[in-house]
Amino acid sequence: MLEAWERSIYLWRVKSHVSTKAYARRQDDERRKKEAKLKEDQKAFERRCAEREAELARRTRDVWNREQAVTRSEAHTDAKLNEAKKILNEAKAALKTAQNASEGALDVTMESWMRTHYATNPANGRKESHYDIIFKAAHADRNKALSKGWTAVDELQSKADYMKQRDAQQSDDQQYT
Repeated sequence: MLEAWERSIYLWRVKSHVSTKAYARRQDDERRKKEAKLKEDQKAFERRCAEREAELARRTRDVWNREQAVTRSEAHTDAKLNEAKKILNEAKAALKTAQNASEGALDVTMESWMRTHYATNPANGRKESHYDIIFKAAHADRNKALSKGWTAVDELQSKADYMKQRDAQQSDDQQYT
């Protein structure tokens, strides 16, 4: 007779024995489950890929739109800068013309008449020719006028720089809105 432990091993072996058909069926079921799981995983992967492609397309459109806005803004800023440079160059040319005219007129009219006339210079109390007195005063006035002209040129340059900075700031603001 079999002992208890031998009997339990025998029963375990009998219970755990599976027929070939049952084993094949179990293997087929497991294979089908794995295939179904793979198909589900593949569909989920394809869904995620499609979502990411749509997101990439949206972001690409956004980047393109921003690039277009920056290009338009740069063109606008360049146009404003060119306009400011044109105004500045016109002001410089006008100032130079005025300076040349002033020097020419002053030299011709003053020199011919003033050389022979003398008066007391109110600035220093000495007797000097009218030419010297008026020449000094005229040159002082001319220098003041030139200073004012160059101040105006500097103001125009500052305005042009300000317009450039303002337009650049506006383009930056538009880019991020």
